[in-house]
Amino acid sequence: MLTLDPFRLSPPDGALVIDSETAYVEARRQILAYRLGTVSKAPTFVVYETPYLFWFNDLPDEERTDVTPRSELARQHPAARIPAELTDADIQELNLLGSAVEPTRAGLFRHYFGQLPEQVEPKPETLLMLAQFVGQHLPVLQKRYPAQFWRDYLKPFPHVLTPLREGDSAFCRALAEGIYLAGIPVLLTDWEHSHTNTFKSKYGIKLNELLPLISWTKRAFADDPALEMLLEKRLIEQLKLSKDAPKTLLPGLYKAEVKALLASTQKMTAEQRQQIEEKYADLLTPELRQQLETRVPPTLPPLPNLDGLLLSQQANAWKQWAVSGFIPHKFWLDGLPEPTLAQLEPVTQMAEQYGDWLFANFASLLAHNDVSTNYGVSRRVKECLETNDSRVIWLIIDGFPAVFVPLLQQALRAHGLIRQTTSYAFAPLPTITEVGIPALLNGLTPDSSAFTTNREEALKRSFPNYTTAFTAALGQFQHTLSLDTDLCCLHWLEIDEMLHRDDTKFDTPRTEKIIELLNERIGKIAAFINQQTDRPIKLVISTDHGATKCLQNGQNIKNAKITEAAAANPRERSVKLDGKLLSVHLDPTETYHLTTDVTRNPTAYVAARGYRYFGSNDRGYRHGGLTPEETIVPVVLAEMAIFIVEPLVLTYYGSSDGLPQGKTIKDFGIQVRNPNPFAIELLTLSIVEDENAQFTLPMRIEPTASATLTGSVKIAQKYKPQQGQLSLAVSITFRANAEESAQSATLTVPIQTSELDDFDFDF
Repeated sequence: MLTLDPFRLSPPDGALVIDSETAYVEARRQILAYRLGTVSKAPTFVVYETPYLFWFNDLPDEERTDVTPRSELARQHPAARIPAELTDADIQELNLLGSAVEPTRAGLFRHYFGQLPEQVEPKPETLLMLAQFVGQHLPVLQKRYPAQFWRDYLKPFPHVLTPLREGDSAFCRALAEGIYLAGIPVLLTDWEHSHTNTFKSKYGIKLNELLPLISWTKRAFADDPALEMLLEKRLIEQLKLSKDAPKTLLPGLYKAEVKALLASTQKMTAEQRQQIEEKYADLLTPELRQQLETRVPPTLPPLPNLDGLLLSQQANAWKQWAVSGFIPHKFWLDGLPEPTLAQLEPVTQMAEQYGDWLFANFASLLAHNDVSTNYGVSRRVKECLETNDSRVIWLIIDGFPAVFVPLLQQALRAHGLIRQTTSYAFAPLPTITEVGIPALLNGLTPDSSAFTTNREEALKRSFPNYTTAFTAALGQFQHTLSLDTDLCCLHWLEIDEMLHRDDTKFDTPRTEKIIELLNERIGKIAAFINQQTDRPIKLVISTDHGATKCLQNGQNIKNAKITEAAAANPRERSVKLDGKLLSVHLDPTETYHLTTDVTRNPTAYVAARGYRYFGSNDRGYRHGGLTPEETIVPVVLAEMAIFIVEPLVLTYYGSSDGLPQGKTIKDFGIQVRNPNPFAIELLTLSIVEDENAQFTLPMRIEPTASATLTGSVKIAQKYKPQQGQLSLAVSITFRANAEESAQSATLTVPIQTSELDDFDFDF
């Protein structure tokens, strides 16, 4: 009959009580008449204002409806368990009415603190994350309910972190700075000197109590742009103080170190540049690499001395020469807008001398057991399959030059594929996909009887004792990975297609796009590997050929018939010789005649010599020739390396009323949270206090997810609870990436108690 609505949340569906003389008296009169039965229809009144809200407190619940933010929230979310501490004022302040936020403790945590883990420990990387969170979400923490939630969330933290728990933004800024600088002792000492007095006078904190919590030796957090700028500034100041500073000061943990070195070093030698590249291999961005290259271009090494070397030794000498110096120098030269003849001529001469050697010896290299070629990559894949019953993902990156191997290694490490082995092989001739992909998949030269150009069939023939799958369709990669096979082969064309594009199609360096593509593809493969628990997975990465850029205009091949035939594939520097082309005269100063005897292909080809090209020079990358960057290609083996497995978090899941002792509890629940970025398979779980406890296992838990394990447990009466709770000792074994781990944990459960539990009896 009466709606009491002090927050004006409901429409005025009834007469308003707005004065004491008429409205209040009339409301009372009609309510009394309804009670006495003199009227059959219940009256309706709405009260918004005081004091009238209190004048109706004597009415029974069945005659009045109290409309509050809490009651309205409960109406909007009938299934939600609204926290008791969430007041009407909180609901109003947080604008929860009509919002999509689930008004439960878990739902509010996800909404306001969703990027944070459910439980935290005072470790440096965690404290940095929390301090940054305060700086970024200070308005949220100024509201009563989130602030109280935050204090409860950090309640287990030691007293020295009270300002963090209170959301003190100045303290959090200083704390974040200290943690970020802690990797460099001299800067941490400066930070300590700057903050000792303030922390003591303002917060009553002694830094010797805080320093153990923020000190670290292995960085475990992401870049912070503002703190990187501060770090760079401090490092520049330190580098000016001592010439020996780089040796003693720089630990190799920050990009800011490279920026500080570049800002502080007027002249840099090739050796210094190489040292920086090696030390900061995982941290160098495309911009930093470009700055380093501008300071000191990769050195063009002298040709290897082959005198007295066996063919296999000559092959290794050429590969070492190409990978360590020539190929990086050539790609640096590619990036210059107008290279000079003095820069171009030695590179061209060296490439031709290498190409001439490869052309003269290629047939012998194919027959040589001690020389690595792409025909042998399938044997490497078989070795991986035979090791520990492993599954193999074979990623063939089409047209991937050796110069980008550091970027590939960096992407692999960034996604946890830390165990890496890199070698180099000679690609089949000519260096085109039509020849290179069948060579990889068959593991045989084309003149072998079992050789086939059908790619799926080639994979099956090469691995007859294993289940295989192959795709070159990017949209099918995830599906192919998910198939239950021993060997999954993915032919990835994106980088080759991107390299072929003209320079004018890019507004940023190609390297940036290479890094972006590698991180995306390797990231997705790594995510799939992290989902698997039953078999170890090895990743093999190879390529069918490399790529090069034709440096000088005017080096186009003049033979009109070959040029006309090459127009069908303008990206390639080789042409198949068939039909009328078989009788065309080939100039050995411009081309190589790749006969079937040389390549063991069913047909002959003609390939451009040096950096000559068919058609016009489009300033994009091409392949098909015999230069080092087209023919010497990487083979990379990688595996996941789990150096740190975060312990699983166990929480009792069930009624909070208390569990009986001495009775079997059939629905005993344990929520198991997996904080790791990879899936785990829970194998065993035992409880010391009940060796007969039974749970349904194994159970899979996804990365950073939780699952509830239900079982049968009986807690003996001999175990005495403390304050209504009992701590159970739990042992766990689980498997991640086919490696087993063991862990001990404590599980706190509520126990039924009585008044007698407070007394000790002596009989």
